[in-house]
Amino acid sequence: MLLEKREPAKVRVVLERVARIVTDGPFTADRIKTALDAYAAEIGWKPKEVHMPVRIAVTGKRVGPPLFESMLLLGRERTLERLRDAIARLSDPVAA
Repeated sequence: MLLEKREPAKVRVVLERVARIVTDGPFTADRIKTALDAYAAEIGWKPKEVHMPVRIAVTGKRVGPPLFESMLLLGRERTLERLRDAIARLSDPVAA
């Protein structure tokens, strides 16, 4: 599985970057997807390796409706809340 291949500290760094992407600029599905895909290429990960931890943080599931549209339905603030909660869990060695 995708997350099992990555250390929690690395996934946390990815989610921190995703939170900045969500915070900055227009909150549109296309912009977020493009930014996440560019970030994946920058760090040498496949896009799905970045998308999956975001999906789990935002929806709590590995499968479901389209990720970026789900983020839009939740709204910027609720999406950020969920990302920050996942970051906090990954920062706590007991919770991770």
